[in-house]
Amino acid sequence: MAERIWQVIERTLQELGLQSFSLLDVAGGGGDVAITLGQLAAKRGVSLDITLLDRDAGGLALASENAERAGVAVRCWAADALAGTWPEGFDVVMCSLFLHHLEEEQAVVLLSRMARSAWRLVLVSDLRRSAVGWAVAWAGCRVLSRSPVVHHDGPTSVRAAWSVEEVESLAQKARLQGARVERCWPWRWMLTWCIEKAGT
Repeated sequence: MAERIWQVIERTLQELGLQSFSLLDVAGGGGDVAITLGQLAAKRGVSLDITLLDRDAGGLALASENAERAGVAVRCWAADALAGTWPEGFDVVMCSLFLHHLEEEQAVVLLSRMARSAWRLVLVSDLRRSAVGWAVAWAGCRVLSRSPVVHHDGPTSVRAAWSVEEVESLAQKARLQGARVERCWPWRWMLTWCIEKAGT
């Protein structure tokens, strides 16, 4: 999914004529997506300043180690995505695989906070709820792992995920006017909100 996120970012950079940008990855966990974006940016000669935000200090420490091994510079910010103090003023604010953990009110708060911290682009990627997706998760988790935790968490995450229509509603409630939500293969969605096009 990082490659698809990069495509959106790269297209926006080309439209704006930019060769550098700053990125805030909210609830970034181990930093996998942000680190991959950093590697893709470097290959294309784009300067990327990455900040990871997560409330889990252990996860941020792991992210720092992963980034160092990958040769990608990251800055870590320990804070609760819903209630903590955020850094502001980033070209791109993104979030991956976190929204499905949230209730509706929390999801609206998160999207609103992302919008306030972004100068140019908000990107959110997550699981898309569907009966087929649930069935594949149920079967796939049992084929790929013997862990009862994995067997439970995979299908449960899909069941908790938002549909495209629900995400569109969340974006409206968060006042992300003009936000676009698209289906992504296989059972994902991506929300894109270009701030300049939204007229804010």
